[in-house]
Amino acid sequence: MSLLYPIVTVVAEVVGKTIDKFNFKKNHIKPTQEIFLVFITMAVLSSAYTLLTTRSMPVLTFTLAVLILLMVGVSFLQNVFEFNGLFSKDLAYRELFVGIQPLLTSFLAVIFFPSEREIKYVIGIILGVAILYFGSYENHWKFKCDKGTLYILLGIFCSAILSNIYKVGLDFLSPQALFMVRTIGVLALLFIFGHVGRHFPNNQSKFVGSLAGFTYFIGFLMHLLSIKYLGINLTILILFLHPVLAYFMSFEVLKEKISVRRVVSNLLLILVVIGIILF
Repeated sequence: MSLLYPIVTVVAEVVGKTIDKFNFKKNHIKPTQEIFLVFITMAVLSSAYTLLTTRSMPVLTFTLAVLILLMVGVSFLQNVFEFNGLFSKDLAYRELFVGIQPLLTSFLAVIFFPSEREIKYVIGIILGVAILYFGSYENHWKFKCDKGTLYILLGIFCSAILSNIYKVGLDFLSPQALFMVRTIGVLALLFIFGHVGRHFPNNQSKFVGSLAGFTYFIGFLMHLLSIKYLGINLTILILFLHPVLAYFMSFEVLKEKISVRRVVSNLLLILVVIGIILF
């Protein structure tokens, strides 16, 4: 049952990013407006879910307050970078950099958490990254040192730090409570610093943005449950299925090109994930 958490996370995250990209291309919505719609949807859903499933919240200690402020601040930056990168670049281009995130996340987890030092998962992550870059080898020369690339790299860096912050936070809060606090905190920062603006392109853009928020709500909740019950490194290993699905959605839905090399690498990724889990 626990293995379903990261699998659902992969599906929800890729579907959410595809919906975001559709909203950018077809409805010409701004990244800050898309983030706002996503987070206001997640804030409503996470608050309702937490109220229905949580009887009491822990006492707010100094340590917990510092952790929450750090989590909210990094999460705000991560989403700003992520959505601006998504706005600027194709999904397939973004996937060229995905290998950096699991390596950095795993490296931090191994340093700070003894429970994350199971060698087979670390080896699986290294193999997965190698396969990712084998699949995208022909596109290395298409690297562009521009704002879009910088946004993607900064978003990945913040995301790696966040995964480790979440693991600590789950010692103090339930997954749903952590989700609610993080989401409401980021939404508050969006109101202050986001420059969202009142005028959205059309009503369809609002609906599509809210739909993306619903998929991210499911994905992020499953992501927290996965970290809590499976740990960071096993979660990362299964999340290697993310680029597999992302390439498929990029090709099938958004009509972006995908090479034979990437098809082969995607099949190898699936075999590595299954092999390490069953080993």
